[in-house]
Amino acid sequence: MIPLPWLATTAALVVAQPDTGRVADAKVRQVDALEARGKHARAAALAEEVAVAHPQDYGWTLRAGWLRFQARHYGRATAHYERAAELSHGSLESRLGLAWSLLYDGHRRRALAELETLERDYPEAREVTEAAAFARARARVAARPWASVTGQVYSDHPELRRGMGVQGGVGLTVAEHYVLAASYGYTRIGYDPTGTSSLTAGSGGNGGGNG
Repeated sequence: MIPLPWLATTAALVVAQPDTGRVADAKVRQVDALEARGKHARAAALAEEVAVAHPQDYGWTLRAGWLRFQARHYGRATAHYERAAELSHGSLESRLGLAWSLLYDGHRRRALAELETLERDYPEAREVTEAAAFARARARVAARPWASVTGQVYSDHPELRRGMGVQGGVGLTVAEHYVLAASYGYTRIGYDPTGTSSLTAGSGGNGGGNG
């Protein structure tokens, strides 16, 4: 389960039970059981089957969004919440779910824009206030470390024939769109043609940025 400050108000995202008169009770029980066991992706797949069969059913569409969110499939959750917002002409539940999905999918600016609109439309809604505060406080800088192993062949070197290296670095992403810098270092072990090993080492780095 994703630790969120609004877990006490998940009723805003866990929708009213879908219209069971339109689907088999067995399907409802299956989805409920899978969700209770933490099988969110499987529960979402079943909910999506019903939502596809009944494309105008707001409840099942919203529930599919919530289940995909719990499964951490944020892009798919976003699509369901957008559809639910269309079906409901912009309900609070669908738009709040959309904002959370956008935020966790890395689209902080879009999420904040949606939440700021909700704050104007629902100034007394605590779940909206908490979501907006969380989004504004969420770190804007994300570090993404990386590492790799490389191999080298020295065709013209008088002493070295082959070698291997290790390099790594970290990239910084700001406001989900801008990579600020990257750097790397490496070490290298080489072997001379006679079979006697020798050790050489070096390090290097680079940096850059783009928007």
